[in-house]
Amino acid sequence: MKKSTKDKESMPEGWNESVLNAVDSVVDKANTMVVKPAHKVAKYFVYSMVTLVLILVIVVVLSIASFRVLNLALPVWGSYLSIGAVFVLIGSIFWAKK
Repeated sequence: MKKSTKDKESMPEGWNESVLNAVDSVVDKANTMVVKPAHKVAKYFVYSMVTLVLILVIVVVLSIASFRVLNLALPVWGSYLSIGAVFVLIGSIFWAKK
């Protein structure tokens, strides 16, 4: 179907630019109000999870290393006793803060 010249004349000049500007302003507003805060929260969540995993790995490696070093100086039962005492002390501190 052909559009008549009357339909072309009824549309104002530059209507497509005004529609695109309106869409652009809505997208910018949504970006600043929703996307950027969500991105910031997700970034902090990921960084905290990576930090917690690294701390857990460091604690496990230090526990194993300290046990091996104590086995050189003490008998095996002494190593177990000293490492166990350290963990009981740490656990009792956390329990007291509960």
